[in-house]
Amino acid sequence: MADTFVSYAHEDELRVRPIVEELRQLGWSVFWDSDIPPGCD
Repeated sequence: MADTFVSYAHEDELRVRPIVEELRQLGWSVFWDSDIPPGCD
């Protein structure tokens, strides 16, 4: 299980991506929709 889940509007992805990357660099595991393979329900 991830340390944190990031929920955001698709149009905000470019603003959210640096936050997710920083959290990961700090050692947090992050789950967000870019980690979901296409075609999964």
